[in-house]
Amino acid sequence: MPQQEMIFSDYLRVLVKHKTTIILTMIAVTVSTYAWASRQKPEFKSTARIKIQKIQTFANMFDEFLISSGDPIQNYVHEITSQNVVSSAAATLKNDRHFVDEFKLAEAVSAVRIPSTDLIDITAKGPSPSASKAWCDAVVNAFITEHEKNTTANSKEEFDYIQNALSNKLSELRNINIYYGEQLGRAESESVEYDQTKILAERYVDAQIRLQTLRDTGNYTEDYPEIASLKQTISDISQRLKSVSEKGVKVKTVSHDNEQTKRVLEEMVSYLTKRLEEARISQTIKNERIIFLEPPRPGTEITTAKAYLTAVGTLLGLMLGIILAFIAENLDTSIRTLVEIENIFRLPILGIIPHFVPGEEMIPIKPEGFWDKLRYSDTIHTVTVFWRALNSSIHKRKRDSAGQTPGASTLIVPFSPRSPATEGYRAIRTNLQLAGQNNKVPATLVTSAGPAEGKSTTIANLAFAFAQAGKRTLLVGANMRRPSLYRTFGLARENGLSEILIGDSQWNSVVKDNRDLALGEKSDEGVATAPGTENLFFITCGGRTVQPAEWLSLPIFAVLVKEWEEAFDVVLIDGPPTLPVPDSVIMSAAIGHVVLVYQSGSTQRDSMLRAISLIKKAGATITGLVLNDIKATWSTSPDYFHYRGYYGRPEK
Repeated sequence: MPQQEMIFSDYLRVLVKHKTTIILTMIAVTVSTYAWASRQKPEFKSTARIKIQKIQTFANMFDEFLISSGDPIQNYVHEITSQNVVSSAAATLKNDRHFVDEFKLAEAVSAVRIPSTDLIDITAKGPSPSASKAWCDAVVNAFITEHEKNTTANSKEEFDYIQNALSNKLSELRNINIYYGEQLGRAESESVEYDQTKILAERYVDAQIRLQTLRDTGNYTEDYPEIASLKQTISDISQRLKSVSEKGVKVKTVSHDNEQTKRVLEEMVSYLTKRLEEARISQTIKNERIIFLEPPRPGTEITTAKAYLTAVGTLLGLMLGIILAFIAENLDTSIRTLVEIENIFRLPILGIIPHFVPGEEMIPIKPEGFWDKLRYSDTIHTVTVFWRALNSSIHKRKRDSAGQTPGASTLIVPFSPRSPATEGYRAIRTNLQLAGQNNKVPATLVTSAGPAEGKSTTIANLAFAFAQAGKRTLLVGANMRRPSLYRTFGLARENGLSEILIGDSQWNSVVKDNRDLALGEKSDEGVATAPGTENLFFITCGGRTVQPAEWLSLPIFAVLVKEWEEAFDVVLIDGPPTLPVPDSVIMSAAIGHVVLVYQSGSTQRDSMLRAISLIKKAGATITGLVLNDIKATWSTSPDYFHYRGYYGRPEK
């Protein structure tokens, strides 16, 4: 079934309905915030701004470019908050009146780099201005000391490393020179054999010419002794030339490699010599200076004001209350508006009974004047209801101890004829007459889905409304499990419906009228003399029964209903709740017409649908619904009751 879209008035309705939740939540959060803010100790902050100026040589810059260690300024930020610095700072404060352990100091100190600069802000938070200043100053001094110690150690380590590297390279250079000298001497010794290549080359050319001359004459064959001798000479000279050539290439290659290695080592020795000199200078001259741009000052308070925190808590409490209100509204599966009832149950609404207090002539929906608005305000009304409930409880205990029954506190039609609730019962009476044939109201069972929804109150006042209209009305108390109608009118319970069903009495002999009211327990409350009582007749539930469902299912009950319809104009039968016990479902099959009472905001949707389904399965017709105990804030049209209340006022 499609849900109706909420409009602005629906949101307001939710807020008004759950205003107590919202107010209590806001007050609780406000008080909690105020209590928390009151316990907060003041906190102060002291800040020092430093700049680390670094003196670099070209070699150092080149090394940092080749081997990057990240952003040096960010490294300093982490170094300031490191455990070594914090521990050293805590140690310097050991004999100071602002002593603090290193763990608390680590939580109180922070360092932040100012973006796009080489500046660092060091901040310390403490319980007093002097403590925050002392903590900040201790951390800054500890950082300077630790940083200089680390820088000195690094410089010495760098100097030793370069010195060792230079010594190793010089040793390698000396070895290369020795090796190069040996290679050069060997090359010179082989240079003589290398000069013989000229003579061998001349002999090789001469032999080639002589061999070619002999061949050109054509007088000799290849086997000629002189030609064979020349060919052997040429082969020998060629082998010797090849051997000499390979030795020459090898000598040149070794000489080139030795020269290249020697040149590289000499360049490395030159570079390490410069670095060693720079490292020696950096040991005597600091290459980094820490400059105080802003030294630590007495701390300034940073604790948020108590009033501001309380105001924020109030706002958050209001928001939380509103959220809880809508959560409660969504989790609530009860039916709250007329539109929901009509869309879900598909049943006509016979009437709407507003919330009323018995004994009051009228409860105005929209009070006029300052005193009326004050009198009927929610606060005064809550106090009044609480006092009446307490007073009623006290009197109830007295009556119980004396063996008396409670008064007719649920009757409003005979005592407040101008109240909106009385007009609501009259509207139900009119709608029931219009629903019947020829304005004849058939016998009707009045029940509800669950207990304590006001069905007995509804049927009692509705019977009075019919009686005051001149209708001979029979009110039957068929709730034999937890009866209440006989107490409402002050009648005797015995000699009623249960005696009729078991055959001990005839129904016309147990009918009670206004004479029984005059002799009953409520005779002093004016019930017997109220207008319309001469047309009002009663059949009480009778004595206590063990099996009411079995008795009500007897065929005699349906016969009784027919006889009552012939003898009276209106027959109203009070039944127990539909879901807990099967009595009302059994009776609905015999009676044929049912009116369901629904109490706003309490009946669950599934329960009501289940009750309707059971009654329809029994073959009965549900004439309609009666909405009971409606608050003005619940109704979708509060002017409905304002209209009645206006015309229900006595004339001035």
